[in-house]
Amino acid sequence: LGMVFHSCTNYDQAAQCYQLAIEKNESAWIWNYYLGYLYKELGESDRVIENFERVIELNPNADLAWYYLGEAYRNLKKTELSEKAFSRIANKSNANKVSETTRKDNFPLSVYALFELSNIYIDNGHPEIAEETINKLLAQSDVFGPAYRVLASIYFVKGESTLGERFSARANDLLLTSAPVDAIIDKLAMMSRSELFLLKLI
Repeated sequence: LGMVFHSCTNYDQAAQCYQLAIEKNESAWIWNYYLGYLYKELGESDRVIENFERVIELNPNADLAWYYLGEAYRNLKKTELSEKAFSRIANKSNANKVSETTRKDNFPLSVYALFELSNIYIDNGHPEIAEETINKLLAQSDVFGPAYRVLASIYFVKGESTLGERFSARANDLLLTSAPVDAIIDKLAMMSRSELFLLKLI
């Protein structure tokens, strides 16, 4: 019932149902996952953290939970915790591996995590570490467009405009990327009849 409410953007009712499900079975991490994602949609980072911390306590291998934690910590300016969460999955080549019956992601989750780490380093005045991280990302996948945009901005700041323009042009040649594929949240999309909810996911 919570999933039905959630997929129709009835967030208050969905949150109540998820909370009841959690109280019924505290060891079932999936309801904290859905509740954490609901609060992610609402921009309530404190509650996102509360729920996804519970998820990884019950299931440390829930890679996307670590990713969402990293995002939430970053939103709250908790840089060290955000870096720790993203680093947890940045070196896992098989992170968030999904079955063949779900949507295929163009990039492994480690690529998204490395990209987020590079942005953290830039925000904190460490462009050299950001550049190193981006190069590590591109060694895994050299068609991740946003990485070239970050490289371009780094080189422009360094005064190397030729390289900046080169990488900026390369970024424009590549497709924009979306968020990582989340097969668990895809279940909500499959049952949804709400244009509002589906457009948010698209």
